[in-house]
Amino acid sequence: MTEMFSNIPNTRPRMVGPPPCAQCGGPTRLYGTEPHPRLARTDLHTYVCSGCDSAEVVSVPIPAAL
Repeated sequence: MTEMFSNIPNTRPRMVGPPPCAQCGGPTRLYGTEPHPRLARTDLHTYVCSGCDSAEVVSVPIPAAL
């Protein structure tokens, strides 16, 4: 029965952990999300470092709905 579903593409977004801190390499946590002001179907994720408290903003595309 698994052969029947083997050709269906995986459309789920791959879950990846937060990026390491660009300043000190320490762990970061998600601080907030908001829509991108100019790019459609894109969010901005803000991460804050647990060690040095620096912030990093990452553009994240929103996958198309099926």
